[in-house]
Amino acid sequence: MRATALRVTPREYLLVVERLLQHAGLDRGVVVPLRDSVLDAELATGAALRYMIDAAGRIAACAPNRLTGDGVPALLVAPSVLDEARRLGTVTITGLDAPQLLAGLRISGVRHGLEVQVRIEDVAARVSVLGPAPVPASSAERLAGGPERLGAVTAGIVVDAELWWAAYRRSNLALSVDTRTSRRHAGATLVAEDGTLLGATDDEFDPTIYSGDREALFDESKEQT
Repeated sequence: MRATALRVTPREYLLVVERLLQHAGLDRGVVVPLRDSVLDAELATGAALRYMIDAAGRIAACAPNRLTGDGVPALLVAPSVLDEARRLGTVTITGLDAPQLLAGLRISGVRHGLEVQVRIEDVAARVSVLGPAPVPASSAERLAGGPERLGAVTAGIVVDAELWWAAYRRSNLALSVDTRTSRRHAGATLVAEDGTLLGATDDEFDPTIYSGDREALFDESKEQT
């Protein structure tokens, strides 16, 4: 029986989103803050990953730094909007694609010690910094980055299974091609063409990983159950 929904950890979610952003061609310097903003938008709306897949072409069209004009994905400017709201107190933005995803800035604000209010009115988004964020209820909440982030750590993030595997497969396009040559140069241990091991090994080392003789543990051509 195939599952219709999955619970993924924040770490898994961030890994897939980071690869999606890399595959879209965004500059390396913006990938990490955008990755975190996408997670916050997911926790706030449950729609960020779906947007990443459905609007993949629109996101790629904005790479590496073409973030001007109407129709720019709101997810791509979320960190900058928060910075401007911190500086000015309140900012109003129009012309963005999917402005509702800026709702995640309320969660992003908590991570930065700020109480942020987000109002979406038709095609406009109004983001205000009201002051310092409330004192965390626990040290765990403080370390996680707020109650929503803590909830994701403890209970996981519910994602549609079909959507998750589609995102996972697309994210793998950011990786190097899996060949016998690439396997010999993976990790801290290198394997010369004559089979000589270069570098430290331990009892867990499996040379068949690099030789190409071992079957893949995950076959992306098959449906997962």
